[in-house]
Amino acid sequence: MTNKKILFIFGLTLLACACFTTCGDNLNWENPIMKDWWEEEQEEEEYVSIIKRVKEVVYQTVIETKYIYEQLPPEILLAPPEVLLQHINIIDIQYILFAGDSKTYDEQTSPTPGGTNLTTEEMTSNHKVFSNMKIDFDSDPEVMLILHGHANPVTGTVQEAIELTEISTARAKSVLDALEDSYLTVPTDFDKRVTTKGYGGDRNLSTSGSTTSSTINRRVEIILFKLEF
Repeated sequence: MTNKKILFIFGLTLLACACFTTCGDNLNWENPIMKDWWEEEQEEEEYVSIIKRVKEVVYQTVIETKYIYEQLPPEILLAPPEVLLQHINIIDIQYILFAGDSKTYDEQTSPTPGGTNLTTEEMTSNHKVFSNMKIDFDSDPEVMLILHGHANPVTGTVQEAIELTEISTARAKSVLDALEDSYLTVPTDFDKRVTTKGYGGDRNLSTSGSTTSSTINRRVEIILFKLEF
């Protein structure tokens, strides 16, 4: 890896950490499990998720999405990546939790015998998160939405990794479908403002192996943001 790349990655890390050092307490945590996790003192290895690198993830989404990329001013396109990062305004980050092996939003019972089900509290918080997501998305046509699906790894095998990628991708798509189905008339720019991706079990919020850990790893990450110039 070149020195330039090393400096770039280091710069992204500093920017993201600065963002969450200052704004973590201000996030509107609807999900009590996520709130508890954030407020706990985590060991350093617990912070392997995009929650500490969210601006980098949004940056990647911006440059990979043709519709968004084409809107960027020439002076931003020609500038170093850290310049674009300064114009990304993270509005909110929320989480929708999923039952064990479930690919479907709002499914409380795991489709796998003996799998982990969602509690009534978790279902209620999911509904609140979904409702707030839609309100924020509809409130401003410039607001964009990222839906990232995640899953909880157990065995660490290659086959499991393939299956978790499929599950996480389906989870993100299920939230997208639920949002789209909530409209009588879908906004004309809907597909341009929403992006989805599945990360399998690669980006966990926690690696402790506890029940809470596995629950928060089975999630769709909702990132609402705007580009401001």
